[in-house]
Amino acid sequence: LGNIDWASMLQKIAIALVILIITWLIAKVVKWAVSKLVTKIKFLQKQGTDGKQIGDSLGKVAGLIVWLFGLVAILQVFALTEVLSPVQDLLGGVMGFLPNLIGAAFIFIIGYVIANVIKQLIQTGLGTVDFSALVRKVPPGDAEEVDPETSIRTQRTIVDVIANIVFALILLVVSISALQVLGIAAISVPAQEMLQIVLTAIPQVIM
Repeated sequence: LGNIDWASMLQKIAIALVILIITWLIAKVVKWAVSKLVTKIKFLQKQGTDGKQIGDSLGKVAGLIVWLFGLVAILQVFALTEVLSPVQDLLGGVMGFLPNLIGAAFIFIIGYVIANVIKQLIQTGLGTVDFSALVRKVPPGDAEEVDPETSIRTQRTIVDVIANIVFALILLVVSISALQVLGIAAISVPAQEMLQIVLTAIPQVIM
């Protein structure tokens, strides 16, 4: 015990405690900020959910990443290289994957906005076409017997179906692009093949 530099050891412990407290505070702030930010994203706010569960999950992940940085800093203070090396490798892998994750999220969000805009344009544009007149079979002399409310409901249904199909196709293309950025070929390749089958079948369905 006499050979231990107690002053240096106590100094390292004090520095480690300071790092621990700062890491805890930053992790709490980052977790809260990410959770609140995710709940503000409109497309996550669907009926029955406000995106809080997803926000909490992503907030925990962000907080854990902050804790990894803090752990590396504490290990460096004590010069624990054998323990530090695998933790640094883990952190390097996480940070190396993070730009791809951000890029994929950016592509998906932009694609979702574009798909939503196109969906609204289709609903507005096709809303002027009287599809109900094209699908109903009513003799000329019985035209006055057609229920106007049923006609309007049929019109809205047809327009919504077309708009939702286009929306789903655009979102499928965007999702495949996001998966390619993440490098998840096991999902993106079959999805690409499925998209190709769908796009090939569309002209035949129209004809």
